[in-house]
Amino acid sequence: MAESDKREPISFDFLYESLGLTKSGGTSTGPDEAALQPSDFHVNQAWILFRLLEKPFPTVDAGEIDILALMDAASTCILNQVTVRAGHPIAQIDAKRLLTHFTNVEPPPYPAKSLYVPTNLNVPALLVEAERLRMRITRVHEDLLLPFIGEARASVGERFSNLPSSQGGPRR
Repeated sequence: MAESDKREPISFDFLYESLGLTKSGGTSTGPDEAALQPSDFHVNQAWILFRLLEKPFPTVDAGEIDILALMDAASTCILNQVTVRAGHPIAQIDAKRLLTHFTNVEPPPYPAKSLYVPTNLNVPALLVEAERLRMRITRVHEDLLLPFIGEARASVGERFSNLPSSQGGPRR
């Protein structure tokens, strides 16, 4: 190596700090998602996909179903939802509908810049649709989303647990 090629190593610690990143074993991770709260976002900046009920819900006609919901991270407003058979991935048409067709929200929001998806959800068609919409997808552990989804999940879970089994409620 020539004398002129010997350079001092450059520390990028300033860059990590300015971007809100942390160094961990030579790799970098994003900002501490565990600290995320609705107040960290602006309306329509980020959406969260999650399972509205903690466990699949038994029905008389369709077997067990999951309800997937799409929530605005800032307002914690549920923008849309879709039912899928438990253990089955969401269909492509349902993924598109979930991310783009809003019947309960006026005016309909434009696709958010970011989408947070729990790592335990198997939703390949939805991830493809989100990428098509140029959304940045972040996979996170579901527990990190509880500050956003906890109240909605508890409220809906309470309503569903009070249904009699003849209406598709929990079997006893």
